[in-house]
Amino acid sequence: MSDSKGFIHTIEAINKDTVQSNVSLQEQLDQLQIQLDEANAMQEKYMQAFEQNLFPVSILQERLQKISNQKTILEKKENELSIQLNSSDTKYIQPDIIRQLLEKYVYESSSRGKKKQLFQLLLSQISRKLIKRSFSQCG
Repeated sequence: MSDSKGFIHTIEAINKDTVQSNVSLQEQLDQLQIQLDEANAMQEKYMQAFEQNLFPVSILQERLQKISNQKTILEKKENELSIQLNSSDTKYIQPDIIRQLLEKYVYESSSRGKKKQLFQLLLSQISRKLIKRSFSQCG
């Protein structure tokens, strides 16, 4: 593998990207939890107002329905982010192990041209995945 630095850089970029993605997802989950806590607190205040007859029932029903709808949306988003976070692979990819596996099972039996082609193919596949991840995080 002639481009050892490029190979290691690519693997480390994947590791870094995965960590950043997971940190971002966790921050979003934390924000959603804060919003859910606020909605629960507001719902509790409306229930107390109902018990004390501070507002007409129709106004309280309308406000409670609005809070309930907000909570449903927030819980759905929270669920989606949790699934994304739990399905993410958080294991560190060790470049040396990947190199050893490639050399042992594929690389040894190939000609120089095939080795170069294989390495370029692997790097382009990894690069495409990194680009897709970057776009999916932005959107």
